[in-house]
Amino acid sequence: MARKYLDDAGLSKLWLWDEDARKELQWGRQEKTFGFNESELWNLDATFFLWAYERVMYYLEFAPIDLMKFKFKFRSRRLTLNDLLERFAANAVAITNHPFNADGSVQTAGV
Repeated sequence: MARKYLDDAGLSKLWLWDEDARKELQWGRQEKTFGFNESELWNLDATFFLWAYERVMYYLEFAPIDLMKFKFKFRSRRLTLNDLLERFAANAVAITNHPFNADGSVQTAGV
């Protein structure tokens, strides 16, 4: 399956540790039956961020609305919808690439 936005960010092979042909066959059957395979359940937080990242990146590219038009006040700053979506995407990549700092926090793009 093509994963354009994950490939572009270098994240498409992030969670595939086992390249056993039998596992890949089993996972292929699971994907046909359930739409996902068991490897996606090993780390649900990363799976969620990767899933959402792909959809946010697609929306940023093909949004049917002007993302700069909609503005929100957040922590006393005015941000556009485009700003918020780009920050979400950057944070999703940061979280999946570098899950934890020494103190247990995650280095993100902030908002």
